[in-house]
Amino acid sequence: MFYLIETISGILSEIQRSQEDLLRKRALRFLCSRIATLDETDLPKDIEEHLVKTCKD
Repeated sequence: MFYLIETISGILSEIQRSQEDLLRKRALRFLCSRIATLDETDLPKDIEEHLVKTCKD
């Protein structure tokens, strides 16, 4: 599961650092589409908490 946290962190970091709107839109669209396809049981609680915490920061 470590790779999943690192992947999400990397995508969110890219969204925050990017100066290009197109890159941010694509990264957000990618992340949202992947999360939307997950079943509630597919997203472990620790990953969900990390995602929420990172988005709030």
